[in-house]
Amino acid sequence: MGGYSNYANGVHSTVNGGWANWAYGYAAIVVGGYGNSAKTTDYGTIVGGYDNTIVSGDWAFIGGGDDGVAYGTYAAVEGGSDNQAIGTGAFVLGGIANVAQASYAAVGGELG
Repeated sequence: MGGYSNYANGVHSTVNGGWANWAYGYAAIVVGGYGNSAKTTDYGTIVGGYDNTIVSGDWAFIGGGDDGVAYGTYAAVEGGSDNQAIGTGAFVLGGIANVAQASYAAVGGELG
């Protein structure tokens, strides 16, 4: 669906544009951006940005930004830079260098 050097290697996975993006998991989705990777995730989604990674966790989400990491079921990073959501339901709204590291932990943004 456009883009350059993108790879959709999971069953029903999709990469929709961008450059050098990877979707490995079952029904994983990467929508544009550069260097994004939805690795061992089922239904994981990355929406643009740069160098974001869903390491594992079903239904994990990264909504843009750069160098974000989601690791856990329902974990989410909503943007920003160098943010990490680690744990079931962990959530980072944005900002820079924030870490939500526990089940259902949340960080609302700003600097880490």
